[in-house]
Amino acid sequence: MQIHFNNKQIKNNLLKGQFGLEKENIRINQKGALSKIKHPFNNPQIDRDFSESQIEFITNKHNSIQSMLNELIDLQKQSAEKLLNLKSGEEYLWPFSNPPQIKNDEHIIIADYHGDLAEKTVYRQYLAKKYGKKKMLYSGIHFNFSFPEELLKQLYKTENDKNEKYMTFKNNIYLDLSKKVTYYTWLIVYLTAASPIYDESLFNTKINKEYASFRCSKYGYWNFFNPILDYSSLEEYLNSIKNYINKGLICSEAELYYPVRLKCPVKTNLYKLKYCDINHIELRMIDLNPLFEEGIGFNDVKFLHFFLIYLFSLPPVNFGESQQVAALENEKIASELCEENIFLDLDGERVNIVNAGLDFLSGMEDFYKNLGFMDVLEIISFQKEKFLNPKGRYAYQVKDLFGDDFMGKGVVLAREHALFSANNF
Repeated sequence: MQIHFNNKQIKNNLLKGQFGLEKENIRINQKGALSKIKHPFNNPQIDRDFSESQIEFITNKHNSIQSMLNELIDLQKQSAEKLLNLKSGEEYLWPFSNPPQIKNDEHIIIADYHGDLAEKTVYRQYLAKKYGKKKMLYSGIHFNFSFPEELLKQLYKTENDKNEKYMTFKNNIYLDLSKKVTYYTWLIVYLTAASPIYDESLFNTKINKEYASFRCSKYGYWNFFNPILDYSSLEEYLNSIKNYINKGLICSEAELYYPVRLKCPVKTNLYKLKYCDINHIELRMIDLNPLFEEGIGFNDVKFLHFFLIYLFSLPPVNFGESQQVAALENEKIASELCEENIFLDLDGERVNIVNAGLDFLSGMEDFYKNLGFMDVLEIISFQKEKFLNPKGRYAYQVKDLFGDDFMGKGVVLAREHALFSANNF
């Protein structure tokens, strides 16, 4: 599909969209231990993740990133006000992706669901047995994005040269974008990684390498096989996931630990997805950033949006089996901290991550310059600086600030964030 981005209607809608965030945090007590108190909220937007002590904030869809962040701020304010006034004593939200000290696996209480939702507890028990409870406590941020319908309908009207249904056309756009995001996941991991330190109780072995993000490294969320997906159509894409379910390698699509997911307008299972249109893409590789009360910086969220639009503009990537294996390996490699020794496999070519990042961002700059979107350049420049001066990356800042006392300083920061949320947001 040849897109004419200078078409007035297309250009006017290009930077629009809908945005949402899902943010996970672990509740801790005043000593930094995992909370033993059951989930104290009765709000579907302040849910549980794997554990009773692991909160998940879920925003609605928003037409602007600032509005989305404002809702996240409000949810955190509600949370802080309640957690600071529990009868059992103050609780805070642990601000790091890596969990606090875990003295015993028994302290990790699996989320307890009842009635029609009881299967969610059974599923978590299955995950605990298969992957271990500790790994399930990694916390992060998922960024959700939808193209504006006006843009997609305009593209369908003017750029579609096939006799295909609108739903198929739309699904293929999201499928193509999913491929590209997975291919370039290494870039987002490099730019947003913020979890270089951890408590020794997290691992049963000595870690000999430094990481900027453990949850995106080989120690993070991964299946015990390399998933190869078929992007030729939505039906084949779904069939390739079903194949792993049928083989017993995963029990459901939710167990496919992949950096990107495609979502339907309504909550449904994999088998029904092909009967409705994809309406958003979910990016799952983003660390919690303790340097921001919200857990993520405004400039980083804006960049994610502009990154997706730029990828949308690029020609299709070659994404066969070898490229898919390399893409997931590149994500793990990008999670390492020593950038001068990080080399990616990009279509069989060994490229240093700094050079690859600068080349990508330069192309992104040219794209937005040619369209006259000059405000975007400031956001790109902000990210470019992380490649030009790597020691300014979030991972190094977090290491410098908290590396000498992860637990002690972590609890202090958690309380500061709680008080700030309750009193100022």
